[in-house]
Amino acid sequence: MLGKGPIGPWVAIATAACLAVFDWRGWSSLAWLRKTRPLVGLLIFAAVIAPWTILLRHRAPGFLSQMFAVLFQHVAKGTEQHQGPPGYHFVVVWAMFFPWSVFLPVTIWSAWKNRRLPALRFALAMALGTWIMCELIRTKLPGYLLPAYPPLAFLTADALIRCVRRQNPWLHDRGCRLAAVIFAVVFLLLGAALWIPALPRFGLRPQPWSALIALGVAGVVDAAVVFALLWTRRLAAGFVTAGLGTMLIAALLSAAYLPHADFLRLPQQVADCLIQQGATHPGDALMIQYKEDSVPFYQGGTLRRADHDDLLSRKPPADWPRWLVLTEQIWNAAPAAARQQFQIVATFHGLNYAGSVGDKILITVMVVRKNP
Repeated sequence: MLGKGPIGPWVAIATAACLAVFDWRGWSSLAWLRKTRPLVGLLIFAAVIAPWTILLRHRAPGFLSQMFAVLFQHVAKGTEQHQGPPGYHFVVVWAMFFPWSVFLPVTIWSAWKNRRLPALRFALAMALGTWIMCELIRTKLPGYLLPAYPPLAFLTADALIRCVRRQNPWLHDRGCRLAAVIFAVVFLLLGAALWIPALPRFGLRPQPWSALIALGVAGVVDAAVVFALLWTRRLAAGFVTAGLGTMLIAALLSAAYLPHADFLRLPQQVADCLIQQGATHPGDALMIQYKEDSVPFYQGGTLRRADHDDLLSRKPPADWPRWLVLTEQIWNAAPAAARQQFQIVATFHGLNYAGSVGDKILITVMVVRKNP
């Protein structure tokens, strides 16, 4: 609740609702709910939330009503151009939960078959409840399903151990070889996808070549070893290698590739430029057309959006801020007399997260400073 607002408790509520459906044999079958001591829990919840709520009401009277209004927009309409159709998370989980998503059919089948076991039933209820809740919300991002991944990981581990012990028949003979092929093909395709931004046609430079090569080698080796182990039905060794190999590749991505892939760090680069320029005070800078909300976060919180994209022609020079963050499209469309009153400080080319510039994936963003 403190971190994400009213949406947070709904994970617990959705889990309890799914458990109630699984156990339903009349109202008496819900006796377990009383044993969780919900009244005590609500009192503890209120004790934690009350000081924050009272202080918030005192310092920002309209914040709570705005928070609930935003929640309603997330649920009913979708916000910040992050709407998604029903089934969005069902599709996304195959990529976000890789490599274990290869075994999701086995996981779900095994969990449902063994749902009589309390731990599996609870994990299944949490994963299913979170998924249903996320699908009902109109605003969709891949990270929204994160609360479902711990129970999914637990269920997957249980299912794969049962396969190693031959308690599940799915990953023997053809099933095991099918999993080997899927894992190898997907792993190689994901590795190849990292090289797409390096193509000259996109103009994304500089590229972290050393990291790309290391990732390519690690991906090919891991795919080949896991394929060989699963193809020969050495399940335990194959699962361990898949996990360790994915951890290695994730470490290379986090430590070697992402920190040096500047085209993926457009908000950070713009914010760093503003900080170096000293544009950190209220009223120092405005964003025109480029509306990525994370830029003010990195910059320190004083950067604001312009009310209109044609600010340079709509308002007199006296009303212009000293710094502007704007797209190349806006800069080129501005009157020549207006451009002459600014100096280009920096130009950045990279991936557009906000989708607010004609839905272009790659954009050029400029930081300009008004002449004294």
